[in-house]
Amino acid sequence: MTDIKENKTIFQICINLNDDIEELQTSRKKLLDLNPTWDYLYIQSQDQLDQIMIDNFQKSNDEFENNIYKLYCEIPNLNKGSRKLSKIADVKEKERIRLVCVLVSHTDIFRLGMIYKFGGMYLDLSSKLEINIDSKLSKKYDCAFICSPAEIRSSFIYAKKKHSVIKKVLDLALHRGFTERIAGQNWLAGPKCITDVIENIP
Repeated sequence: MTDIKENKTIFQICINLNDDIEELQTSRKKLLDLNPTWDYLYIQSQDQLDQIMIDNFQKSNDEFENNIYKLYCEIPNLNKGSRKLSKIADVKEKERIRLVCVLVSHTDIFRLGMIYKFGGMYLDLSSKLEINIDSKLSKKYDCAFICSPAEIRSSFIYAKKKHSVIKKVLDLALHRGFTERIAGQNWLAGPKCITDVIENIP
């Protein structure tokens, strides 16, 4: 089981992506150098992602956390009936896109679940953030996202452990997955899901 520092872990995922880019490596090194008291969890394979979800959510004694794991496992079934996929005639291309959609939704559930359970910061591999998190972020905010003109993005998420906003996003994702049977990753637990929650907070 991975030992994760509460409220002081930076999460990043690099599955089927090229991280051998000097600019990305330099930016990541600067972020880590500026935050020596923070741990860094870098996920590089589907097996590693699955195991972290098993250890922290399937094996949890908390029913809500168990449900997060159940939704994570249900994602491939949701994607089988996707309207987007039904329009693609080529079988190989359809399967390739399905697997990409499953991976994206898996990473969405992972980032929300881990930030909820442990607190900390998730950053997409392509995102650039070169700050001291304690002085610029965690002393000022309990929860933070990046907003584009159209929606709240999921490429950067920061929150303290068990934050109510992250809980609301996960509640909506669980409802959309198990009750509404929504497959689209943007709606299930991605930017549209986060945006819908934030827009309904007074």
